[in-house]
Amino acid sequence: MPDDAILTLRNNAPNGRFGGDAAPGRHLMVPPSAREPLVTHATTRTAWFDAVRDDFAVDARGVRTGQLLVYVHGYNNTPRDVLRRHRALTRELAAAGWRGRVLSFDWPSEDSTIAYLEDRREVHGVAARLVDDLIQPFVRYRTPDCAVDVSVLAHSMGAYLVREAFLAADDNRTISQANWRVAQVVFVSADVSSSCFEPGARDAACFARHCARFTNYFTPQDAALKVSNVKRLGLAPRVGRVGMPANSSSHFVDVDCSQRFLQLDERRWRDEGGFGAFSHSWYFGDKVFSRDLGLTLLGDIDRNYLPTRLVKSDNDLMLVPRA
Repeated sequence: MPDDAILTLRNNAPNGRFGGDAAPGRHLMVPPSAREPLVTHATTRTAWFDAVRDDFAVDARGVRTGQLLVYVHGYNNTPRDVLRRHRALTRELAAAGWRGRVLSFDWPSEDSTIAYLEDRREVHGVAARLVDDLIQPFVRYRTPDCAVDVSVLAHSMGAYLVREAFLAADDNRTISQANWRVAQVVFVSADVSSSCFEPGARDAACFARHCARFTNYFTPQDAALKVSNVKRLGLAPRVGRVGMPANSSSHFVDVDCSQRFLQLDERRWRDEGGFGAFSHSWYFGDKVFSRDLGLTLLGDIDRNYLPTRLVKSDNDLMLVPRA
């Protein structure tokens, strides 16, 4: 098994571990035997990008091909949590038939209620690092002999970070002039206002320019995203709970996961390795979601015809309730 590639923005803590404060980005290659990322797993940026690139096969034309998925975690994740979910995503997508590689972007997220809103303010600074340490190098590292598709999967407040990063990249002349584009952006339980996807919104226009497909998985029963949540202090309805506006562009697609969620048993999910708030994180570890995500990333079937979905109306879809 290859080492797990993680870009972390966490500071040093005692005993070679990572802490909860922001620090300059470090590129980690975590061996399969490690239970959590450690400072000793750091390598140079050049060596890290080269190792990720060299993991992809070279076709008959001498071109590297494949798919790379960048995972951006949400609020209240420890370094060990990030590694656990990184590895779970890798296993689940492989079981679903996807043969790409997962790369994780790990940002410091505190674990107290008060820190939640502080984190939202700090996300702006972290988003700039996602631009400087990942998007810009990706633009620079693209070569004629590397045709690897890069997609982004963001969970919870990680989606807020990705939105800020895309907007910041548009404001960066060097990156914007490079006409950069990722294959797909996927939001899961996204802590982003649904109104961001109204026609004419700057956020929606930015995503439309910089990704080929945008998929939003939402669960109306998501308790972590309810407006009355004390951590959120009355923020507008979130796209991870209510979906996108009915008049949003056809570039974006909603997948309503409510019926699938109602079929799940929390105790079994936790026994099988699930962690976090159940209604907010149940996707990770669920076979139906993993298969749908894998098929979405592959992109071989039109989004309205995936066997894991029911069609409510064009581009308005529902995850099948049973495997």
